[in-house]
Amino acid sequence: MQSYQNRIDRAQLLWSQERHDLAEDSLQQAIAEDPARGIAYSILSLIKSEQKQSDTAKELAARGIALAPAESYAYYALSVILAKQKK
Repeated sequence: MQSYQNRIDRAQLLWSQERHDLAEDSLQQAIAEDPARGIAYSILSLIKSEQKQSDTAKELAARGIALAPAESYAYYALSVILAKQKK
C-alpha cells in the first residue's frame, strides 16, 4: 500500500508530465487516505486551474490553506490561481 507522501510524490511527477487525470486520481487517493492534510488540496487546486476550473481551484486552494495555514505552498497555489484569473 502506498503512503500518503508516495501518492503526493507520484501526483507531482504525473502533473509535471501533463498527465493530469492520473495526477488527480493519485491526489484523490491521498485525500481519501488523510483528508486532514492540506498539501493534496493545494496541488489539486493548481491542476484544476490549468483545466480552466477556476471556481473549483479556488475552493480547493482555500481548503488547503484552512488545513495547513503554516504551509507556504498553500498560499502560493492560491496566488497562482488568482493571478491567472486576472489575465
